[in-house]
Amino acid sequence: MGLPRSGTTLLERILTGLPGVRTNGETDNFSRALLAATSPGNEDVFSRAKCADPSAVANHYANLARAAIDEPVVIEKLPINYLCLGAIYRALPEAKLLWMKRSPLDSCFAMYRTLFGGAYPFSYDFDDLARYYAAYDRLMSHWKRTLGSHLWEIEYEDLVKRPAVVGAAVAEHCGLQWEESAIQVEKNKRASFTASASQVRQPIYDTSVGRWRHYQKHLKPLARRLQELGVNLGEAETLTLLG
Repeated sequence: MGLPRSGTTLLERILTGLPGVRTNGETDNFSRALLAATSPGNEDVFSRAKCADPSAVANHYANLARAAIDEPVVIEKLPINYLCLGAIYRALPEAKLLWMKRSPLDSCFAMYRTLFGGAYPFSYDFDDLARYYAAYDRLMSHWKRTLGSHLWEIEYEDLVKRPAVVGAAVAEHCGLQWEESAIQVEKNKRASFTASASQVRQPIYDTSVGRWRHYQKHLKPLARRLQELGVNLGEAETLTLLG
């Protein structure tokens, strides 16, 4: 999980290059399972979901996720599953929770420059984008405090610069057999329907790291708004953009 354009598809491609691993892609399997386990009533959906029986959620999810799956390990790659992390951990405490992170300005710029169609409407306006990112940042800080070591953080910048090292560490964390060939994502024949579909048909590259710097004059309003909302951009980025 992670924000759109944060590297979730790249990580998925690496892991599906390992034996016995399959992905369901970006599905709403978990949210469907969570809602199926809630009782009807007049309360809002969050209050009802909070009271859902975790074992019932797990059973519903297993039925959805395992359909037509013969590999023992299944990846569920929906970026905004970070919204449901607490419920996911309650229902599936043995699941490996992988969080892809990316620097704030690269992350926001990558979303801003992508045409998602009907998805992620907050990404086309600097103020909306900054407010969403700040809310995401606060939520992920909450999950880090709450879940601790159960939430495994992977830096996008680290993954693209040291894919074999980072990939092997993630595989070990997930109990998977590591194979160096997994980082040859361009040879992975599985279909991809995300905004990163063209990128993962190429060898892993790190030229997207710091791409925002090419447009820093235009991104100053975004950077300032992020700072106003309490997002830590990093000292170097702050000095470059706002100094």
